[in-house]
Amino acid sequence: MGSNNYNSDKVYILSKSTYVRASQCVKSLYLNKHYPKLRTPPNAAKLALFGKGRSFEQTFKDTFIGATDVSAMLGKQINEYPAYTSNLLQQHSSITLFEAGIVYNEVLILTDVLQKNEDGSISIYEVKHSTKLNDGIQNDLALQYYVAKAALGTALHKFVLVLRNEADNTFNQINMTDELALQSHEVALNCDAYKEILTSGIIPNITMGAHCNKPYTCDFKDYCSKQPLTLF
Repeated sequence: MGSNNYNSDKVYILSKSTYVRASQCVKSLYLNKHYPKLRTPPNAAKLALFGKGRSFEQTFKDTFIGATDVSAMLGKQINEYPAYTSNLLQQHSSITLFEAGIVYNEVLILTDVLQKNEDGSISIYEVKHSTKLNDGIQNDLALQYYVAKAALGTALHKFVLVLRNEADNTFNQINMTDELALQSHEVALNCDAYKEILTSGIIPNITMGAHCNKPYTCDFKDYCSKQPLTLF
């Protein structure tokens, strides 16, 4: 980390969404934090897609009876999620949480579903409306596993990706635990690099290219196409 102070009131610097953004383009990461008004707002089609994703996620969550929704308890008090989650996990021999907050090394994740079993083992489920894995989802999962494993240790038993079965919109569950474990060292290095960029005070000089649309169309693309290298 550099010497710059960065959001000292927060328990985190990176989140899974900003990590995924950085994995696609570090310039987008920097602009998202320091110049968010330059983003192009999502259009109706993208908003509709977001809605479908939330609906699919909720349908999966509905299969867990008696779960505690951390977001319903704390709302936008994101900084409070990790401590609240930790207290719940300590108080209950078994519990299912939605949007459980876990923080490690100033990196925060909110898990779709975290299930603590009677034997103390923990399973995490990440739900995606997509029918197949892409680079963005892979980076999302790798970051979540890295943080969860570091914070929970051997209690983390499995990490499951839930995709949509295109034929009937049912759930396709894939155990990603072993694969994600192999990426943890790389994720740790990335996190340090991304935090350095955020505190550098310098907009990364990134030329536009295929990464502007893959795996997602960047919401700074319109801005960069007009002023691709600098704000000044």
